[in-house]
Amino acid sequence: MSLAAFQAQGLTYAIAAGNAAVQVSTAGQQGLYVANPNAQAVFLAFGSSAVTAAAPTTAAPSTGLCLPAGRERTYSIPPGCYMAAATTGGAATVYATPGYGL
Repeated sequence: MSLAAFQAQGLTYAIAAGNAAVQVSTAGQQGLYVANPNAQAVFLAFGSSAVTAAAPTTAAPSTGLCLPAGRERTYSIPPGCYMAAATTGGAATVYATPGYGL
């Protein structure tokens, strides 16, 4: 991935925590901008259509990658990638836009 500024290359997806994974990259996009406008952290997981996200606990780690409340990040993803989201409780929706760059 280049170090160029992020350039959106596709639609923005609204992904509700606890729902089925959503395909966020259908072509050769290598970056994914994800915004969490919620008042709580959201845990993200990337992979195949079967990917699930879960929030870790002190008793059980998880595969969820934490996106803190009110933050946004850009992730490197493979083509055809799916994303799932989870919270520790309550409803939350994150917004994901595929593209290129950081």
